[in-house]
Amino acid sequence: MQLPDDRKQERTWWNLFPFRGIDITDRRHDLRRPLFGDVTLLSVRHLPHVIAAMKLDKEPGYDSDDIARHFKAVAERERAKTFLAVRRKGIVDDFEGSDEDPLIVYKAKERAYEVAGLLAVVFLTQSKYRTTCGLAEQIHTRPENLSLLDVEDGGYWVRTTGEYSISPFSTEMDEPLSRVRIKKLLFGAPFKVLAEIVLSKKSTLQKSLQRAVKQAILRLADAIHTPSPSAQLLGAVTTLEILFTINEGEKYEITRQRIIALLGLEAADHYDMKPIFHARHLYVHQGQEVADEAVPYRAVILALSCLLYYAKSVVTFSDKPDFIRYLDFVYKAEQLYPHWDDTRRKNFTRLLKHDRAPLQLPFGPFP
Repeated sequence: MQLPDDRKQERTWWNLFPFRGIDITDRRHDLRRPLFGDVTLLSVRHLPHVIAAMKLDKEPGYDSDDIARHFKAVAERERAKTFLAVRRKGIVDDFEGSDEDPLIVYKAKERAYEVAGLLAVVFLTQSKYRTTCGLAEQIHTRPENLSLLDVEDGGYWVRTTGEYSISPFSTEMDEPLSRVRIKKLLFGAPFKVLAEIVLSKKSTLQKSLQRAVKQAILRLADAIHTPSPSAQLLGAVTTLEILFTINEGEKYEITRQRIIALLGLEAADHYDMKPIFHARHLYVHQGQEVADEAVPYRAVILALSCLLYYAKSVVTFSDKPDFIRYLDFVYKAEQLYPHWDDTRRKNFTRLLKHDRAPLQLPFGPFP
């Protein structure tokens, strides 16, 4: 550790968080002009150049390559080739005798989770293998070792394969990408509204809508990366609650109706929502673990689809309650479809303020 002599002075620090799923291909770092203003992606390969350019007191026999190796070791421990770098200004002391990190570390981590959540959501839609990136600490693993003893008749079985399981959405591969490609993708359709809320801070959406979208991204990213089917289901349904509820205690049938109004009946039926909400009810109220892993998988994809359609639909509404009232109106009106002729149906379709057209994804819709 090497800290400035005047440790009580506020300084600008880059907080580096190991990040998996992306391998930055740019030859040079961009810490002087960060990709997202206060956040960027830094390759482990950039570290020697970054540290060599710093003003450090050189100790005999201890050069910048030695310092770079310490940072590389952090990434290697997490099997990461990239750091999500977050810039924050504050006081960093060594906190001698304390296990607490400096306050700016907590603030930086909060920001890191926002940006990592956005990247996870966007890149899940871009992956041929339906997997995505995330902070190394988000990509949870479960060891699959085994230890059995037969005390009565004498027998044992020990398996130490070192294998582990991860979420079906988490990746173990790092996709080579440039920063230009990443930025172009994030600020293109259908992700621009999400990116403006999380990255540029220039969103024109009303605060209640921005808050709902940002919170939904965070909860969905948690659901994406957890290896537990029950926790995955809980996170996905919580995402839906954040987006579609405005009053405490609203029943899931109301949420289901609003999802149908947003996506359209045919698209919503694809996700078979009733088993999703029923499984969540059994888990929360009866402690019954999810047995069918297809249910939480489908729940995550439903939450992802709703988030993307929600973000591009709310731009013409004054606030979240206004948008929810609109969805309630659409659902009730469409219950009259069987009693309408083609002309009335077409006229009603023209009144819709949101677009239900299928999202154009590079590898087609999710199964």
